[in-house]
Amino acid sequence: MFFISTLLAAWLLTSVPFGGPTRPGAARIARMRLPAAFGYPDGVALAPDGSLYVVDTDSLALRKISPTGIVTTLNTGPLRYPTAVALAPDGTAYVADAGNHHVVRVPPTGPPIPLTNQSFAYPCGVAVAADGTLYVADAGSGPGSGAVFRLPPGGSFQAVTTGLPHLGGVAVAPDGTVYATDTEHSTILKINAAGEVTTLPAGDLSKPHGLAVAADGTVYVADTYNHRVQRLDPAGGGHTVASGFAYPLGVALDAAGNVYVTDTGHGSLKKISPAGVVTMLPELGSVLAGPTAGRRQ
Repeated sequence: MFFISTLLAAWLLTSVPFGGPTRPGAARIARMRLPAAFGYPDGVALAPDGSLYVVDTDSLALRKISPTGIVTTLNTGPLRYPTAVALAPDGTAYVADAGNHHVVRVPPTGPPIPLTNQSFAYPCGVAVAADGTLYVADAGSGPGSGAVFRLPPGGSFQAVTTGLPHLGGVAVAPDGTVYATDTEHSTILKINAAGEVTTLPAGDLSKPHGLAVAADGTVYVADTYNHRVQRLDPAGGGHTVASGFAYPLGVALDAAGNVYVTDTGHGSLKKISPAGVVTMLPELGSVLAGPTAGRRQ
């Protein structure tokens, strides 16, 4: 038993690209004990037509789930360690590929395009503003090396702010304010247009990861090590939306107030209604179809 445990621990450590934040090993162990649709679901994004996009890190794939439940594996090219996904207004998907240190643009039609004109240490979060500007959270390769970058339509990457702690996810509010999770200090960072950083009162978080912002400025965050999803009101104060997850990572919202969360430890995607009722979306393992994503390198 000791030998098996040692091998498992070593595999957990080597499966993460150098410089990336530590993955919760218990999440993988929980996944191994339960039937699941995903290997290691991380980022999730919602398209205007109601389709959901989910990054499955272990399968090196981007899944698309249509409103009618049809699931396809999108052609993203060879991924090495995908961590997050965001949707642009025109339907383009952006995937943060930490293992290859870049972001991949996946248009609605045509081949994927790796954005290699900007190299990141560990791209861990992506978000797209209403005008199509792409934001990338880079966890960095050491203390104080985290950063947020933006890519305006037709422009080049620009640093929004640097010298940040280890980051987990990033989101953009309708007014252009950028939010990022500081996994190192278990807080939420608020970044204004001038790149000035403040800390959002967020209550008792533990290693928060993905987050999303509603139209009224309410922030929803995956409180990963507390195994719950939290709501942070614009006026301050945190409230538990739902709990009982196993290391939730990704969060997305729809216009009706439903919250979608990747329950990573259980290898599944779940939906939280405005009333706080949690349901698991249909198992996807038997209906996956489409082109195969990249293989582990």
